[in-house]
Amino acid sequence: MVKNITKAKPFIDALAQLLFPKICYACRKKLPDQSSRISICPECLSQLEPPSKQRPSVYSLLKFNPIAQELIHQLKYNNKKKVAPQLCFWAKSQIEKNIAPWNIDGIVPVPLFRIRYNERSYNQSEHIAKALSKILGVELLPKICKRVRYTKTQARLKNADARKKNLAGAFACRGKNHLGNKNLLVVDDVLTTGATLQNLVTTLSQITNGKIYGFTLATASEK
Repeated sequence: MVKNITKAKPFIDALAQLLFPKICYACRKKLPDQSSRISICPECLSQLEPPSKQRPSVYSLLKFNPIAQELIHQLKYNNKKKVAPQLCFWAKSQIEKNIAPWNIDGIVPVPLFRIRYNERSYNQSEHIAKALSKILGVELLPKICKRVRYTKTQARLKNADARKKNLAGAFACRGKNHLGNKNLLVVDDVLTTGATLQNLVTTLSQITNGKIYGFTLATASEK
């Protein structure tokens, strides 16, 4: 019986690909290679580009062009959680090259407020952080801080001052355990004004004497 199933597997796989073909997360077209482990077509991957400038102590993987924007939208709102590890492992060498010199001891995803987490059932920043943890071999610290106040979506606030005010006092550390001199990496999906990262860095500075850096999948501001 087992042998018969094994022999039938190639046919079953081919039939599944015919009836339910894999499509690109960005352009929604059928992937040319249905056996590919990454659900982003070569054409869309070729349009992803690094930022022309990086902010001090923050590494952003991509420029926020239309393809990057669509991929992050799929990750953030359409339950396409695989976008995070696929992009990170696709750019594994660049991530290692740019982040390894920071000697990171722990990775902290930007937390979601419980209401927003319940709406999505997952935190997109945590999926990015998990991929980075595997690539860098660094401990993931998803519970050392929390979001204690519901805030408006930052994307709806175009003014830098409004974004900063919106996040004031939004984060708090869990417990009172000090991390000593551990260097931390704060992880978010998109960098715009930097208000989210800065507020979380301020909060985390209460529990570590080490340096705190940032990582985002993309940056919408290259000033």
